[in-house]
Amino acid sequence: MSHIFLDRRDGRLALYLNGDLQFDQRDERLYHEPLALIPAALASRRAPGRPLRALILGGGDGLALREVLRFPGVAEAHVVDRDPEVLRLGAEALADLNHRAFHDPRVRVHARDARRFLRGARGFDVLICDLTYPRDRAGFSLFGLASFRRMRAALRPGGVLALNAVSPELTAQAFGCIGMTLGAAGM
Repeated sequence: MSHIFLDRRDGRLALYLNGDLQFDQRDERLYHEPLALIPAALASRRAPGRPLRALILGGGDGLALREVLRFPGVAEAHVVDRDPEVLRLGAEALADLNHRAFHDPRVRVHARDARRFLRGARGFDVLICDLTYPRDRAGFSLFGLASFRRMRAALRPGGVLALNAVSPELTAQAFGCIGMTLGAAGM
């Protein structure tokens, strides 16, 4: 699957997959808190009193999961990551950092490809895409029209999608393309 490197030098804790930084403990909350908490809060306002179901695509490190589980009203959280080694790392070596999120009874873990999982996924209030940046056709397909339509189908009416995409400053054309594709998918 992935080449995994956990950097623990000089008191640092950082995860690299295939040479790409996934997080650094020093600032990861700046990314994971808004990616997870804002969509959960919005979904909760759209469905007051209803227990929330959350779906996280990617995120095998458990950090977005940690944030989702902090939100009151989350009754169920599913993590779908294609790499069982990343999921194992999240459940074991990163357990202190993710506050043992994988041990919460509300959590369901799926070591599967997100595209396949989405085919039958329904009834989620929050869908968080915590995916690595795509480098191949398979990765890019998760940012395509068919995948975005499946994401829309996985959400309940009023459900919220949070997407880690690309930088609008550094890759404005790619950012715009993703926005247009989301619109074409009915998002």
